[in-house]
Amino acid sequence: MCFGGIFDLDLKQERLEEVILELENPHVWQDNERAQALSQERSSLEKVLHGVQFLSQQLEDLDSLVLMAKEENDLAAFGDILDDIASIDASLTKLEFRRMFSGDMDAHGAYVDIQGGSGGTEAQDWAEMLLRMYLRWCDQRGFKASLIEASPEKWWYQKCHHSCGR
Repeated sequence: MCFGGIFDLDLKQERLEEVILELENPHVWQDNERAQALSQERSSLEKVLHGVQFLSQQLEDLDSLVLMAKEENDLAAFGDILDDIASIDASLTKLEFRRMFSGDMDAHGAYVDIQGGSGGTEAQDWAEMLLRMYLRWCDQRGFKASLIEASPEKWWYQKCHHSCGR
């Protein structure tokens, strides 16, 4: 089965072969950064290629199962086939998501700064909800996320400090 198009499998396979040849060269290992970058690229390429090969095999198996279920008029098998199709669709969606983050800079980290600004309690609450949303989003997609700094807004402390006479 040929997926082509968005996945560029032929190009990925060619690049994987090039990377493997490069990694077999002992001189590459003298430059740790280059060797590490190549190893990461190999891992990424292998994940995509193996994932697509696995999905392709699953589709071929489903094709055979559909023919058998049709010949035997097995309605229960069609229910199982629909479940398998949903599973394949979810896996394909994950592959597409990985493809969207396959640019040169996409493997690098990013800093996100969320500030409630001078909007008071509601703005601070919104900033905290946004933070939780981003952290959950990263967690659900397998991204590493860490909170480097969180500082509560000081406006309420200043108001309390002045009004309490301290």
